Amino acid sequence: MNKGERFYKLAKLRENTYNVVDSAKILDVMLTLGSYEQLLDLREHTFSYKERVKILDAIINLGSYEQLLELYNNSISDTDSVKILDAMLKLGSYEQLLEFRENTVNYEDRAKILDAMLEKTKIPKPKVFIPLHKEGNITIDKNILSKKRYDVFIAHASEDKPFATPLAKALTKKGFSVWYDDFVLKLGDSLQKEIDRGLANSRYGIVILSHNFFNKHWPRKELDGLAAKERADKNIILPIWRNITQKEVTSYSPTLAGLKAAPSRKGIIAITKMITDVISI
Repeated sequence: MNKGERFYKLAKLRENTYNVVDSAKILDVMLTLGSYEQLLDLREHTFSYKERVKILDAIINLGSYEQLLELYNNSISDTDSVKILDAMLKLGSYEQLLEFRENTVNYEDRAKILDAMLEKTKIPKPKVFIPLHKEGNITIDKNILSKKRYDVFIAHASEDKPFATPLAKALTKKGFSVWYDDFVLKLGDSLQKEIDRGLANSRYGIVILSHNFFNKHWPRKELDGLAAKERADKNIILPIWRNITQKEVTSYSPTLAGLKAAPSRKGIIAITKMITDVISI
């Protein structure tokens, strides 16, 4: 039994069904079997508003541009016309929409058609799909990877900028590419998006640990992102302790306290050399 035959058998069954729930179940199956023409005929003989809406949705999914154009021209419902038009704008070519617009009187519809035409003239950017994968407990969307790659990402609290900024400048002078908020973020940028992008595209993460760092939301979020990238065979987190002791770091994070760190009192020059020795490998 092919789809068409099954559709007509279910149509007869539905005609003799007076239970609303049963009728709805049968209709749902019919919508998966029926052709465009069969569903069109079914809708003409259906009086329930909700069922007519469901059938129209199925018709729109099956219809070609030409079929939907005919359906649009014969539609007497504004709600139906809007649905059909939206589908036509996705299916139609620039030339088809141009002809359609010339024969359309409604101002709002003409505006929507023009927007769709302009969208179709844009040159699409090449898009490479790289699926989501898990690193640690965090799922990272690899589509945030950009062409810009960084040697280091500097995670810090704003109160630690008097140390972080000179360090970022020193590393930049050494020829390293540094993700540092003052260097990268522009007016209007999405903080979350740019931080995620910076984390995903950085080889190492410098984390300036301080009491301010542990008490702030964003620095901790950056640290979580770096921890997600940490691999068993390679440490990418490079901690610097600023005005904080190992005991105090341990009280915040025993894991971080176990990593070899550079105390900020060593100075920018010495710490820059220590970082350079690691990330130059």
